Amino acid sequence: MEITKKAPPTIEASLEPGFVFDPTDEVLVVDYLFNWIRFECLPCDIVIVDDVYRTEPWNILRENHREEEGYFLTQTKANHTAADGGWGRRKRKAGEGSYKIQSRIEDRAVVNNRITWRKNTFSYQRKNEGETRRRPKTSGWVMHEYEITSRASEWVLCRVKLSDQEIARRKKSEDNGTALVDDQNQQFEQVNQQIEEEVEDSTIKHAANY
Repeated sequence: MEITKKAPPTIEASLEPGFVFDPTDEVLVVDYLFNWIRFECLPCDIVIVDDVYRTEPWNILRENHREEEGYFLTQTKANHTAADGGWGRRKRKAGEGSYKIQSRIEDRAVVNNRITWRKNTFSYQRKNEGETRRRPKTSGWVMHEYEITSRASEWVLCRVKLSDQEIARRKKSEDNGTALVDDQNQQFEQVNQQIEEEVEDSTIKHAANY
């Protein structure tokens, strides 16, 4: 099955007014990933078919009209084939960085134990230009990867998003920046007021001399 690229709708356009897309892990696995593997229809078109490894996470979201979060059906890429016929190690490189494993939830069963699945959490890391450190630093972007283990498939479902810590850090930075601008504006107004008062005093004194 090849990935066919088309312009996805926005999340708002895919949902009825007043609804938000907040699926559980089980819903993502059963209603989206499992249905996709079996060539069945998906509940809605919020989950996009695209290769999350072809570019950086912020680019994949921007190109698909997403902001801080997006859901993708993507094919995994193997570095090599394991000697015992397994899938082997998978490539995690994306753009100029790569996804590093952070945690793993071992196999779980759903639908009367007919489906088992696994969830991996990755952190996107990339060295900035000119950096000499051995290990690249975390970018603040994470990816949850859902994989069905009871059925062989190269397809996975990925949730790409800004981490909660990064969202909080950016909000704090914006708030600090706004506060700084407000302080600067207040200081500017005070200086202007002082100049106006000095000009007024000078005018009065000048008039008194005449």
